[in-house]
Amino acid sequence: MGEDEFFQDVRGALCQMYPGAYFSSWTSAEEHGLTHLCATDYILFSPNIAQDEVILIYNQRVHLKKIPYTDTKHILEIPSPNGGYKKADVYQKIIACIYDIKFSSGKEVKEEIIYNYLKSPDNNPEIFYACVRQKKITSVI
Repeated sequence: MGEDEFFQDVRGALCQMYPGAYFSSWTSAEEHGLTHLCATDYILFSPNIAQDEVILIYNQRVHLKKIPYTDTKHILEIPSPNGGYKKADVYQKIIACIYDIKFSSGKEVKEEIIYNYLKSPDNNPEIFYACVRQKKITSVI
């Protein structure tokens, strides 16, 4: 895939390069209207990579985060020109932002994301806590 194709649909291109990976944290918080800031880096979570790493593809920084689970219940599939991409739903995204603050772009953005989630129509504590328990991430609770 050439640079032009890559930048026409970065999310789709990255998900083709890393099958099974999905976008989460700050990268997709803006898509859900949870922050007014735009992410300049892409954050992909995947159970299929060996370890966390940061890579550059055509000078675009991509954070690859190893996750221990493969549950896709809270992953949304989005069509796009390069074959589509996956992103975390709002509940999975909030968990990721709380769990690892560096992927929220810092404390202020994390607080903005959580505040906006709490006043959004997607705010459902039962689903949120079920998602946390399912992932066995007790530090988030």
